[in-house]
Amino acid sequence: MNIAEKLQAIAENEQKVYEAGKQAEHDKFWANFFSNIGTNGSQAFSGPGWKDNTFLPDRDIAFAVWTHTFAMGFRVTESLTDWLGKLGVKLDFSKTSDSGLVETFYQTGQKDVGTLDLSVLPYEKIGTPFAYAVSTTTAHLILKSDGSQTFGGENAFRATNLTNLTFEGVIGNNVTFRYCEKLSNESVQNIIDHLLTITDGVARTITFHANVKAKLTDEQIATITTEKGWTLA
Repeated sequence: MNIAEKLQAIAENEQKVYEAGKQAEHDKFWANFFSNIGTNGSQAFSGPGWKDNTFLPDRDIAFAVWTHTFAMGFRVTESLTDWLGKLGVKLDFSKTSDSGLVETFYQTGQKDVGTLDLSVLPYEKIGTPFAYAVSTTTAHLILKSDGSQTFGGENAFRATNLTNLTFEGVIGNNVTFRYCEKLSNESVQNIIDHLLTITDGVARTITFHANVKAKLTDEQIATITTEKGWTLA
């Protein structure tokens, strides 16, 4: 091995040592982070300091408490769940307490939250995940198929810029989108498609922003009120 080759080998080895050191620090940071937090995710990733180069968790995020978890300026450039997917981890709501998701995205900077699988929640109460989520525009929510889950009143979707909102599963109890003035036509139709068809005689109400309600077609209104038996407000 000549001198040039030796120097190249030394440089490559130094880079490997440097990268190994960085990885060790990364692993240590996240081990300590999750050890200290435990299952209480209240304000865990709250603040503008959480972004692409800092929000790099190395394990699934599975809290019992989700209050203001991704709040106050948190933002990654991709959808939240796509970003986590690239890291090989995911959001896991299966350990959530009976309080549900309380203002989880409060004043977040996250525009697209991606797909939230709420069907795994152990209790019926979903809560108010999008209360004051002023920047959020896009979300896809997976609900249970039996329509048993409940939202936390008008604050559940108190997100004035929410535009692309879609569901899987069944919306089976009172729900209000009173503050969602920008809901797309596709989102409105998706919501209608996923309403429970009422057969138990229990009254249920769906509320849209006045401007959205004014754009409903006669067919959509008939589907909501006649075919599915909901009160439209």
